[in-house]
Amino acid sequence: MTGRRLSHYEIFEKIGQGGMGVVYRARDTRLERFVALKVLRPEAVEDPERIRRFVREAKAASALNHPAIVVIYDIGNADGVDFIAMELIDGEPLDAMLGSGGLPLERVVSIAADVASALGAAHKAGIVHRDVKPGNVMVAEDDRVKVLDFGLAKLVEREGAAPTVDSLSPTATSGDPRTQQGVVLGTLAYLSPEQAEGKPVDARSDVFSFGTMLYEMLAGRRPFQGASTIGTITAILRDVPQPIRSLRPDVPEALARVLERCLEKKPENRYPSAAEVSRELATIRAAAAGEAARPASSWRRPAVVAPVMLLALAAIGFGVVSMRRTARERAARQGLAEIPRRMEQQDFTAVFRLLEEARRVLPADPEFQRALASYSEPMRIETEPAGAAISFASYLKPELGWQLVGSSPISASIPFGSIRLRAEKEGLETFEGAPVGDPVEGGGTRIALRLEPKGGAPEGMVRVPAGRYARRGHEPVELPQYWLDRLEVTNRRYKGFVEGGGYAEPRYWKQPFVKEGRTLAFAEAMALFRDSTGRPGPASWELSTHPPGREDFPVSGVSWYEAAAYAEFAEKMLPTVYHWYRATEQDVFSEVLKLSNFGGEGPLRAGSLAGLGPYGTYDLAGNVKEWCANAWEEKRYVAGGSWSDPVYLYDTAELADPWSRPSTTGFRCARAIDPAPPELSRAVLLDPKQDLSKLRPVDDDTFKVYAGLYAYERAPL
Repeated sequence: MTGRRLSHYEIFEKIGQGGMGVVYRARDTRLERFVALKVLRPEAVEDPERIRRFVREAKAASALNHPAIVVIYDIGNADGVDFIAMELIDGEPLDAMLGSGGLPLERVVSIAADVASALGAAHKAGIVHRDVKPGNVMVAEDDRVKVLDFGLAKLVEREGAAPTVDSLSPTATSGDPRTQQGVVLGTLAYLSPEQAEGKPVDARSDVFSFGTMLYEMLAGRRPFQGASTIGTITAILRDVPQPIRSLRPDVPEALARVLERCLEKKPENRYPSAAEVSRELATIRAAAAGEAARPASSWRRPAVVAPVMLLALAAIGFGVVSMRRTARERAARQGLAEIPRRMEQQDFTAVFRLLEEARRVLPADPEFQRALASYSEPMRIETEPAGAAISFASYLKPELGWQLVGSSPISASIPFGSIRLRAEKEGLETFEGAPVGDPVEGGGTRIALRLEPKGGAPEGMVRVPAGRYARRGHEPVELPQYWLDRLEVTNRRYKGFVEGGGYAEPRYWKQPFVKEGRTLAFAEAMALFRDSTGRPGPASWELSTHPPGREDFPVSGVSWYEAAAYAEFAEKMLPTVYHWYRATEQDVFSEVLKLSNFGGEGPLRAGSLAGLGPYGTYDLAGNVKEWCANAWEEKRYVAGGSWSDPVYLYDTAELADPWSRPSTTGFRCARAIDPAPPELSRAVLLDPKQDLSKLRPVDDDTFKVYAGLYAYERAPL
């Protein structure tokens, strides 16, 4: 493949491969930067399971914003080839660095702490890596760490949910597909006992695999080894590894205790997640740094007492200043040591303040520079017009407060993690959203915001800038800018339509009423749009009004026809599926799911949850499903999922009977700013079903690899 182009990527050389993909060094010709381009192995192109895992790798990794997790730039398909474009790491995989004697202790602690921090962030997001091993850890020259390959990651099932077939499958499937039965696979030695037994796994499985890798970094050999697949699995399930301090006496007792707990056979005896391991290792690293910085005791020898006293007397005039400077430096270093814990707590405003204090006191200090690179990224924030006050807060924990950054345009080091931004200027509407931004050549992100004059935006609407909407399996669509309702249409607003004669005015009902192939007359259709008492209104209303106290709840129980008529009444339109999904930035922004109304007992007051969208919307995820303009055959799209749905429906394009009026369905409206191409409203099938008749069986050699995973010694039980 070298020497050719894939989409807008120019491929130069192969730099690695694994069981699923081949990785090339490539150049992004649009953004003029080098990337690592991972493509599916040729023999896997028509394997739907591998394609699913391949896409899952990108989605899992892109959902995690952490300095030690590889950055995903792009995912796509060109010429029938699936690919992921990701950050190109100048370094080498950890497995290539491991020798028979292990790594230097300080380096082991540094690398392990960063890996544990990355896994801890994944576990906090509900993601289990399931393939933790040295080959999936890249180490740069300055020991910066990047964890790769979330291709086996899966979202942890909700408590009480039945395990899926996928969750019961062992993951020792990497390596050359031509590997013969009985040969130890690369991933196998790092399996947890529950993985080896084919049981469901959670974050504690990653903790065990991490412990196996940590043992190998210290000892120079794996804790569990066998002459065959079954021998290695037996060792994982039964054997207790040799104590690390008997192999390497310089290992601190605290580190040995962490390792032993990671390698406990029973999951309940391990750390609950890698976040706890990260905190332990951060403490050990800080203690080691303090020990190294402690002055030697040679000053106590009589031969040096007099010179030391003379120096002390000579410096007495500078004592106060030195003490103050030393106290500030000590406080700044303590602040740097505090950052990992604050990052785990999502307290990004505190991280920002600690970094800025260290910048003032220790601007050239290597530890500060390392923390700056590890826990923050350069961000350029511009507004139109300029001069707005820019603040940010943790996306998941806005209650921790807002941090003022400065006046736009401004460049600042913003902590890694999902944040919400606020831009304020007198005479302009305040912007508050979670914009994604654009990558900048050389690293960092640029965010450009447009602030509206007071009263310049339609009431209750936000501007969504022009841009591209792309969905797997469909050509990208370019969208002009448009307005979108900040909230779902509420009962209060819909009542204005009812009281304004909406159900009696044919001019609001632009679409023909087609039911089971027959076109209904206006009066005939209106007879179907009745509330529970037979009056005009949503199915959930009585006597043409909503339940008491529910004025600001989203209207529900309306058909697609009623939603379209209200939009016409309000001089707006129903958003097309392209408008709706463009406003969500789902390909890179999924934190909104954690702050939305899914799996609940009913809809909540519109905008009452903190699930803020990129451009300032609320409740695009969950609460009520929302009607969209597009049709497919006789059905219309609903998007976003509802209070009664699982979170994955946020990303699933559903088709529904336009006459249906369930309590889970409502809508919001859009309004064009620039003219929209007519084809955006065309009939479209967003998620076509796969033709299973075209799947091919695996070859005999590949089957032997999978069969080997279930081999056992045929001896009396």
